[in-house]
Amino acid sequence: MNRMGLIYTGLFFITIFYMLKLSLKKSRAQNTALHQSAFLLVLAYCIFGVFYSNQLSYQTYVMMILWSFAITYTSAPLEERLKDGISDG
Repeated sequence: MNRMGLIYTGLFFITIFYMLKLSLKKSRAQNTALHQSAFLLVLAYCIFGVFYSNQLSYQTYVMMILWSFAITYTSAPLEERLKDGISDG
């Protein structure tokens, strides 16, 4: 492996670690199933990467898109509605 390969591999693992850390932090803070799913999505990606290490580019794209949707979800509008006394029904 050349020097650029080591740099890219290091950046990839740093990104995965950051995604796991942020997902766990948000799932504990907001306690929503979607944030917990984001954590489990990254964890499953890491586990699958150990056993199926070739041709993971498509899985990486899909995982990143789903993770970004899950991690940017916030329950603030629901909290504001509850604060104002407006119900969902």
